[in-house]
Amino acid sequence: MVFNFPPTSGTGAGWRARYLREIGFFGMAIITLTEMRDYLSFTDDLGTADNAMITGMIDAAQAHIERLLGFTMAATFGGLGQPAVPADLKQAVQMLAALWFEYREAAGGSLNELPFGVANIVREYREYTF
Repeated sequence: MVFNFPPTSGTGAGWRARYLREIGFFGMAIITLTEMRDYLSFTDDLGTADNAMITGMIDAAQAHIERLLGFTMAATFGGLGQPAVPADLKQAVQMLAALWFEYREAAGGSLNELPFGVANIVREYREYTF
């Protein structure tokens, strides 16, 4: 499936992920903005200026993890008659989103690698098809 992103969709971190979520390409985020702000050790006095960026990074990290898994979270977890999203998959999304947030202005090879432990978590749930 190929998507042509409209040029008016917006700019900034995560606009593609927000657009895909808007058109129903993937389900709800498994990590809330509040959970991510807590994970990043944000305090209320830091304000909300980064909320859109953090939300975009949550969406992008979840989409990346879902591509590695070979399925969407919404199709497998959290729905009626489905098990809850496993805590370790939520942790993997948080770890990846935090890395991207922390190094959002960086470039180079270090960001090409998944954070320590994410690959191991994904490997446990990965669906292999041939």
